[in-house]
Amino acid sequence: MKYLIVGTGGTGGAIGGYLAADGRDVSFIARGVNRTAMKEKGLFIHSKRRGELHIREPKVYTMEEWQGTADVIFVCVKWYSIGEAAEFLKKAAGPETLVIPILNITDAGEQLSRELPERKILDGVIYVSAFLSAPGEITENGAVFTIVAGPWRPEPQAIYEKLAELKGELEESRIQFEISKDIRSDAFEKFSMVSPFAAAGTYLHIAAEDYEKNPAHMQLFRALVGEVRDVALAMGLSMREDIVEKNVRLLTSCAPDSTASMQKDYEAGHASEVDGLVYQVVRLGRAYSVPTPNYEKIARALGFRE
Repeated sequence: MKYLIVGTGGTGGAIGGYLAADGRDVSFIARGVNRTAMKEKGLFIHSKRRGELHIREPKVYTMEEWQGTADVIFVCVKWYSIGEAAEFLKKAAGPETLVIPILNITDAGEQLSRELPERKILDGVIYVSAFLSAPGEITENGAVFTIVAGPWRPEPQAIYEKLAELKGELEESRIQFEISKDIRSDAFEKFSMVSPFAAAGTYLHIAAEDYEKNPAHMQLFRALVGEVRDVALAMGLSMREDIVEKNVRLLTSCAPDSTASMQKDYEAGHASEVDGLVYQVVRLGRAYSVPTPNYEKIARALGFRE
């Protein structure tokens, strides 16, 4: 299969790097100093799971340079770049291309499908600890690398056959791949960790280690997870009964100095995913008549306007 990675940060770089290291046909969309470094020195992956990987001559392009299409496109951009990605996909995604967005928000597939109604756009989430540690370098330091993806609406059997083929190739490269039967619920389950961690951390200006030190901080995190759960259930999605405790376990297993990328971007004054990760919970709560008092408080503090 021919792959295209749109957004070569930690997530996209790790997916594409693993595949390219095993000789798969992978192209990368990158920009700025990251693209320059990849062109000049290649793509380096410092992996706890696979050791040191070096793709010496990766095929790297800007969106403007790219020509052609691919069998599978992984969209690994930040939420605020989804509009730009949609425009690019109008030329890059063919009628048989599988488009799999891997974003922190819960409805990326639906958003992209509104712009590209004739394309085969699925939805996906990823569980991996990977980040862009320097231009052209990805550090992947966790024990888990799993992609969960599937259709968010009814699709023909041919889609599942292609997903099965994709699963085989990814797992040959040591990326676990699960074909979801309920990707909207699966996406919300991950969101129920990512969003509260970003919201509370940004609001309180704290890192992962501070939650265990201060019961009030942990209480806020628990409340935020509960509000996301309540919204998901009101939307008709399924959520595991122990989701709050599960996410507390995940939080306490994080590296002590861990913060969400949204928090890093927000505190640095850069564009951030605050709208998709925080404000959107408020909007959904109102749309489904679910109280979200803690999200309302944090959203207002971070700049939400009615």
